[in-house]
Amino acid sequence: MKVIVVQKSIDKSKGPLTPTTTTILEGIKKEATQNVCIFNGAEKTQVTTPRKDQYVVNLKEKTCTCTYWELTGIVCSHVESAIWDKIKYGGKKVPDIEAWVHPADMYSHKIDPINGKSMWRKSACPFILMPPKHHIQVGRPKKKRKIAVGEVVTTGKNLSRKYITITCSKCGNKGHNQRSCKGQGGEGERMNDGSNEVQKRGKTVVDG
Repeated sequence: MKVIVVQKSIDKSKGPLTPTTTTILEGIKKEATQNVCIFNGAEKTQVTTPRKDQYVVNLKEKTCTCTYWELTGIVCSHVESAIWDKIKYGGKKVPDIEAWVHPADMYSHKIDPINGKSMWRKSACPFILMPPKHHIQVGRPKKKRKIAVGEVVTTGKNLSRKYITITCSKCGNKGHNQRSCKGQGGEGERMNDGSNEVQKRGKTVVDG
């Protein structure tokens, strides 16, 4: 388990810090040697990095404007530079760098094991959870069905006739309409032609 591995690593550490924190702090110390400090005489120090970035360190309140110290609990390179600067110019009883790291008791408190479900006390909460009471929403109820995801919406005005077979009303054959009909054959056309001839003959007889 991870807790056991971490606990073994902590037990092997010789100094006041964990091995991981010690490694991080060694890298930060190298960065701190390149910073330039200006003490204002009132517990505040202006720290300038090689990139010309400036930060304000307050050792009394244990803060730095880069917020690394407050977020991780490990002193940043600006804080280390300010501590060294304070020691350099006669600061008395200044703790070591390791003492400025915030204490962490993450693994000092252990989580107690728990019993199984069969040994749990019965809850007073009802076993069956009932659904909430239905109440009518304000406003006119919706009549249209909700459209599903990926569903294509079509209306009567926009219906496509691309795959509909047209039947000619003149000859009765499919594949064309009355306007494009050119006598393609079919019983309907012959019947119509015959009826027209009868009508014409009858009209001729009547007229005669």
